Order: sequence, then structure tokens, then C-alpha cells
Amino acid sequence: MQGSLGRNPAADIYPVYGGAAVSVTAGGGGDNTAALSPAIDLTALPDRFEALAAIVAYTTTLTATKGLTVSAKWVTSDDDSTYVDLTAAATIISVTSAGGGTVTGAAVLDVPLENALRYVKLSITPDLTASGTDTA
Repeated sequence: MQGSLGRNPAADIYPVYGGAAVSVTAGGGGDNTAALSPAIDLTALPDRFEALAAIVAYTTTLTATKGLTVSAKWVTSDDDSTYVDLTAAATIISVTSAGGGTVTGAAVLDVPLENALRYVKLSITPDLTASGTDTA
């Protein structure tokens, strides 16, 4: 399929598995706790790419006036054991529900790879503002 610029955007994408769902309960397990994706070995990719992008999708059930914030950062390692920050943490999702209910969406977080070591991971930290009823 050709885009309006005569390019096929899918030709520029090399998909890599980035991790399974993270389940969180407000004030409980996983809330305001970092979760790491599986490591991506940059040397195992078919080419040395200039950047990576992760799509972080979410479905959250919120109490009225409560919210979900997700911060994320990329980390990198030479040995897949000791990781250091590749980027600073940034808020990528911030949603509230005026009347309560289910909220869904997605965010993209990209990273240039010129300073990346052999392995990279995405670290996400979901934070629910309710005390014990909301889930994400």
C-alpha cells in the first residue's frame, strides 16, 4: 500500500516483541512500580536502526475523578544484566475519568539509538490515583 508520498511506511518498520500486559490495582500490586520489557538485542536485528519506538496501549477502569499516569524510559546494557538509563523518564499517558468507567488509548515512546549499548529495554511505571479500586 502506497502512502500519499509514494512510500510504504510498513517497509520502514521491523517489529520486535516488547512484552506482555502489566496488571495493576490502585494502592496494590504493580501500582507505581516499574515494569521492564524483555531485552531487545540490537545485534540480533537485521540492521543497526537509528531509533526504536514502542507503542504502549492501555485499558483502565477508573473511579470518578481518579486517573492513570504512566511514565516511561528506555534503559540500556552491554551484558543484559546491569542497565543504565538511555533516556530520562517522561509521562506518556495521563488520563482521568470525570464520571468513572473504562478508558482506553495508546501512546508512543521513541528513542534514538546512537548512545545505546547492545541491549535495550522499556521501563514503564503505571500510577493509579485511587486508593484501592481502580485497575489498569
